Order: sequence, then C-alpha cells, then structure tokens
Amino acid sequence: MRPSAVYGPTDVNRRVVQIFLEKALAGETLVLHGGDSTLDFTYVEDIASGFVLAGTHPQAANQVFNITRGQGRTLKELVDVLKLYFPTLETRIEPHRVYRPKRGSLSIAKAREVLGFEPRFTLEEGIGRYVEFYRKSNSC
Repeated sequence: MRPSAVYGPTDVNRRVVQIFLEKALAGETLVLHGGDSTLDFTYVEDIASGFVLAGTHPQAANQVFNITRGQGRTLKELVDVLKLYFPTLETRIEPHRVYRPKRGSLSIAKAREVLGFEPRFTLEEGIGRYVEFYRKSNSC
C-alpha cells in the first residue's frame, strides 16, 4: 500500500496537517516552505477503507496500490481550509527547502479498477472532522 499525506484523528506521525492543526490551535504562526508545494492529502478513514479492500479483495494479492485521495492540493490550499476554522490564523511563506522532493498526487486508477476503492473525504470535509475531533478530545 502506498498512502500519501495521511491526516486525521489518531494519526500521530507528525505529518504536516497534524503540525499545522496543532499550531493553529495554539495560535502560532504557520511557516510554509513554498506555499505552492503540492501533496495528496488523504483522510485516515479513506486510508483504512483502502487497506481493508486491499487486504480482503481476491485480486489484490501481491499487488501494489496507491491508496490516497488522488488529488494534489497545495499547502496554501490547506491553510485556506484551516482558516475556515481559525480565521485569525497567520502564515509566513519562506523559500522551498532544497532537500525536499517535489510531490503531487498519485494515480488511484488501479485501486479504483481492481478494488473498487473510492475516497470519500475531500480536504475540506476531512479537516472539518479532524478539527472537531481535536476540539472534543482536548476539552476533556
């Protein structure tokens, strides 16, 4: 399985969405190293769904699948979605880091065709659910 830019409740691998959300909650400025960097942000429930399909589908044995949203979105777009929940969120754009590889979206055509995989959550929907989870879990 090849996931990409996974985010959402209980995913605690310190990926960019988790880092940005935690900083937004703390009122900190987000630093974007090249706001036009593109990632294939994928909500955890879509990842889980794809992994279950790949683990149980008879035609999936010994196959490789991209299990992602299948859509590239920029860091700037991610920030714009976060600003829906944190309107006073401040950002600072700095130059690209030269050691970071260029990324983008991955084709999920094979996962769709073989597994019937279809991601359900847009970045906007996933971030909304993630913010709600963080707010509920931190209010206890």
